[in-house]
Amino acid sequence: MNTSKLLIALLLISSSVFAEDGKFYIGASGGRADIETGVSGTTGTANLDEDDTGWKVYAGYKWENNFGIELNYADFGEASLSGNNTDTFVYKGTTYTFTANGVNIDLEGTTFGLGLTYSLPVIEDTFYIDAKVGAHTWDAEMTISADAAGSVSLSDDGTDPFYGLGLTYQITKEFGARVEFERYEFDEEDVDYTSAGLTFSFLST
Repeated sequence: MNTSKLLIALLLISSSVFAEDGKFYIGASGGRADIETGVSGTTGTANLDEDDTGWKVYAGYKWENNFGIELNYADFGEASLSGNNTDTFVYKGTTYTFTANGVNIDLEGTTFGLGLTYSLPVIEDTFYIDAKVGAHTWDAEMTISADAAGSVSLSDDGTDPFYGLGLTYQITKEFGARVEFERYEFDEEDVDYTSAGLTFSFLST
């Protein structure tokens, strides 16, 4: 799923619910993505970096009973593993050895998700505790390169569950501030996304 397809989906949703006062919203967030790669136990000059900056755009619709639906597109940045000849690392219990210098393994992940949401008012019209659960369709790409050789790219995709908890502060009727923690499953691995962002609710005129 690319960004242009996401924007088309958001426009389709907004055209059907825009007239309903305050029930449709859009937003964007940025934060830290902790990407679980399954790699551990690096030795020598080998270096593992599983943290990066991620971003997300989303749109949602709330019903009168505080339940709702929300779709999103997220980019979790990149995790990387680098090393030189004779360095080792452990992947899912098996030890591997680098056989060349300047080896870099980069893993990138993006996702398109749809979830069911629930907002519990702590202070009416001001503070809300948000919970969500849903499924996301993801794409992952791994690029492997070395000093003495070119590079090769491998890709994978799938559909898995995600869930999250957050807190929303409604600054005005239109604008809200949101902080949240989400976990996205990618086959046997996970991405933890901690973020802060802004939402905009459409009000009828």
